[in-house]
Amino acid sequence: MPSGSNLGSVRENLKVLVDNLYLTGQIQKPDRLRLIREFRKPKTLQELAKQLYGPNQEVCIPGTSAKLARLTMKEMGSRPFSLFVITRRDLTRIPRRRTNPLRCLVGHRFSPQTKLIFRWNIRELLQAFDVKEDYSDFDGGAVDLLPELRDKIANYDFCLFDNRETTEPSKPNVYIEAGMAYALRRPFILCHYRKEVWPTDFANVLYIPYKSYADLFRRLAAQLPTFIAERVLLSPRQRRVLALSH
Repeated sequence: MPSGSNLGSVRENLKVLVDNLYLTGQIQKPDRLRLIREFRKPKTLQELAKQLYGPNQEVCIPGTSAKLARLTMKEMGSRPFSLFVITRRDLTRIPRRRTNPLRCLVGHRFSPQTKLIFRWNIRELLQAFDVKEDYSDFDGGAVDLLPELRDKIANYDFCLFDNRETTEPSKPNVYIEAGMAYALRRPFILCHYRKEVWPTDFANVLYIPYKSYADLFRRLAAQLPTFIAERVLLSPRQRRVLALSH
């Protein structure tokens, strides 16, 4: 029998997950209502909690061929937290025509603690969506700076940049990388850890402001499928049209 805290965690996370899927257009209202009704059943909730907090941390969603997974995420200076995502999904919008994993180039500040915790979370999340991550390890002092950066970014399906700990002291590498990705019309996600507002109407750019890793990765999990479907899996011609519309 799952503990009361596990049941409460599953109940709370499932509601957030279903609402996020609906708000981002990945499921329609009938699916949302059906899932909410199903997840409210005590027997269903207990079985989900048993599997999600078991060795595999994954379970089939009743009435669908989709799977629900519990990811173990880390937070700066705090306890780990659980993140629930739908994987192998027939509910979300990522097309099935692609056979090879998407490739994502990740750029962030390489301080020891940030590197350890942020990369753990990125690995947990992107693996659930069948995305292979790599890290830029960008050296702003390199001699052939721009050509090397251009060639690297051009070889990835999309990029993800995080500006945490880039202002004190000033470490502008992430912004240089984001500028290059924008110039190449490469879709990217900018994870913004500051209070100042970043322009949000750039084509091919998903802007996510955040205050904690729990906040960031819940938003990423909710928006990543739509971002991939609408911005990453586009032809070069479709990207040009999208850029001209902004």
